[in-house]
Amino acid sequence: MTPEFETAQRRIETSVAKWSKLMDMGWLTIKHTFNPNFSEAHHYIVASTEVDWEYRSGVTDWYLPRVCAITDETLESVVVHEGVHCLTAPMESIISTKDSKVCEFSVESLARAILSVHRGTDG
Repeated sequence: MTPEFETAQRRIETSVAKWSKLMDMGWLTIKHTFNPNFSEAHHYIVASTEVDWEYRSGVTDWYLPRVCAITDETLESVVVHEGVHCLTAPMESIISTKDSKVCEFSVESLARAILSVHRGTDG
């Protein structure tokens, strides 16, 4: 792994540790994988999460080239967004594929609200 990707991985791990605690996600087991490959087809995706909610587990795959290109503030937003996917997975599982935009909008709205409340308490 390149030094740039190692730095990106440390940034992710630091932010995930912070937000896992803040969002009280200790009861979930989320594995984080670090992908050094870049997909032109998904050039805008920073991370992707799949959750087996019935087992309280999941995997978040981080695309390191994208992480290298974003600020810490944007990374924090992605960490919270992926965390909200973990928390809302049972509801998302009953929504049809054609309504996936509804899930993304809902997850992003909740993530923004969480970040706004947190940042408002930072003074």
